[in-house]
Amino acid sequence: MEVSAKASQAEAELTREYLRWCERTQGGGDCLRLLVDGPTVRGEDRYALALAISLGSVLEETTEALKGMVQPSAVLSMLVWTAALYLTLWALPDPLSKGLAAVITVSLLAWLGVDTVWSLMRGWVRLVEDSDRATTFDELSDAGEKFGRVMGENTARVLVMVATAVLAGSVPKLAKKLPALPGFQQAAVQAEAQGGIRLAEVAEVETVAASSEGNFSVMMKSPGSGASAAAAESEAAVTTVIRHQGGNRQVVTNGQRWHVPANKPLKDIPATDPMGDQLQAAATRIAEEWSPHMLRAQEREAIRQATARGDHWLARLLERQARGRFVENELNLQFRGLKWSRTGVDAIDPVTGYRYEILSGTVSNLALHGQRMAEVIFRMITF
Repeated sequence: MEVSAKASQAEAELTREYLRWCERTQGGGDCLRLLVDGPTVRGEDRYALALAISLGSVLEETTEALKGMVQPSAVLSMLVWTAALYLTLWALPDPLSKGLAAVITVSLLAWLGVDTVWSLMRGWVRLVEDSDRATTFDELSDAGEKFGRVMGENTARVLVMVATAVLAGSVPKLAKKLPALPGFQQAAVQAEAQGGIRLAEVAEVETVAASSEGNFSVMMKSPGSGASAAAAESEAAVTTVIRHQGGNRQVVTNGQRWHVPANKPLKDIPATDPMGDQLQAAATRIAEEWSPHMLRAQEREAIRQATARGDHWLARLLERQARGRFVENELNLQFRGLKWSRTGVDAIDPVTGYRYEILSGTVSNLALHGQRMAEVIFRMITF
């Protein structure tokens, strides 16, 4: 009861300070609509408040621009929450954005560049962690100001600009609004130069995945597909699950997942693959046998260092990578007849010539591997 009372007291004090902040900066009231679902600032409310603080003078500019509108504070609240909810996607263990969020990511990459977006993502993860630990308004304010320094005014303006466009409410509407935004032409040139992304086709973006190295993989919808990007290839009973921008794609047929280059016909996928089926069954079984106590000293130390820095998402990613190495090593021992390699695909069957890539089944990992070996047809052994 004492802990609960202290927590309630801290929330009440944080709420009072939040309302004072609204009075100083926005003219009073519940300016960010944090108290709509409860009497105190708590949970994800903290992230939105810290983000609003981080925006600093840019938020003041936005507030000024909204004057004269009906319920300007409501619009401001929507802007802040849109940005906060979007950024929170990147704090998940398998960083990925889909649909409208994917279009936001592509837009930010176009206007800001890969390095800046990567810094923004890492900075947001730290803001979330700092906000979770904060018990006072001053500590929450420090978290926001720290993120503000990482972000900078230019990035903050672009983030607010894109969040404002998102209020249009759908991918097609956002795609139509982008050409009217300041700096569109330069952003379009930068997007195509850094990743072959055409902003004119941004509505066709399905997902964007990020790797731990700061690389982004943009996946496009299959032609004629719906929101699920699962186009049925009726002539060969093949389903396209990811179509990469270069035209290469990942397909599922007979329960097997294959990567097919843009210039390869679907008939090149073998009708049967007994060796691949054995590999898949073994990979699934071995993955279930792994546990964190099997980590090597070097792996454990890398995870410890990431955790100490506050990069918990990286620590989780490093653990998954260690599990992946364990699975691949065990498969190497059990399938001596395959030709294993640390470059290119992981294994080749010398009898059939079929190629296999061993990888975790997370969306970002599947996407990035398909991008890395765009010209090779191989079966994807997942676990």
